[in-house]
Amino acid sequence: MEDIRFAQAFMLILDLLKSTLLEEPVLSEEKVQSIIDELFSKLPQFLQRALLNTDELSTTAA
Repeated sequence: MEDIRFAQAFMLILDLLKSTLLEEPVLSEEKVQSIIDELFSKLPQFLQRALLNTDELSTTAA
């Protein structure tokens, strides 16, 4: 349960980072997504799996 809360909190941080970056007029949405993807790819595998599983849980719960 703590892993899910952590993953949800981390996803919230990534969403906030993305929305903040999109506010910058010099960055396209594609560039922002590229930055987020690069950040995600550098996370340890266990975090990537946890975040992907949390994302799947939230889409099935909706």
